[in-house]
Amino acid sequence: LKVSADEALKRNAERANPLPDGVIVDMCSKFEPPEQSRSFWEKKTIELDSRERNADFAENLWKAVNELWQGPVSIFESPEAVLERKASGQASNAKSVLHQLDNRTRKVIANTISQLRDASTPSEVISCTVMEMNKRRKQLLETCRDRMRMHLLDTGIDVLETVAEEEERF
Repeated sequence: LKVSADEALKRNAERANPLPDGVIVDMCSKFEPPEQSRSFWEKKTIELDSRERNADFAENLWKAVNELWQGPVSIFESPEAVLERKASGQASNAKSVLHQLDNRTRKVIANTISQLRDASTPSEVISCTVMEMNKRRKQLLETCRDRMRMHLLDTGIDVLETVAEEEERF
């Protein structure tokens, strides 16, 4: 809603409990109108002139809203795009040695918890064990990340061997 600083000050003065003029001037100086070309979330912006106070104002507002409601908010949010991003992420995760190692170590921890519960282990012991295993899991993943960075230009064989060695130690 476009409004000049002068108009905002005038309207503020007409209010039952007006704000100090400095607040209005400060807000007007800080306000950045949306730029449709700058960001995708600003593409569907409705801009109306606040000086237009007649019967056409409401009609123009509803016309603008109706135009923006045609079609999806963005291609990024369409069901097809969401599914495509999900499939792409799953494919990346499937190729990721670290992701696979993380999943394996989480399964080891889950199995350990089950075994400890089956053996009627006290909950305090289970909790301490899980905390220690998670600490070691995080250290393992960090070690592998560091080694992968060092071997970034290699074929990946060294990385896979390192991951296998570290997993054995876990």
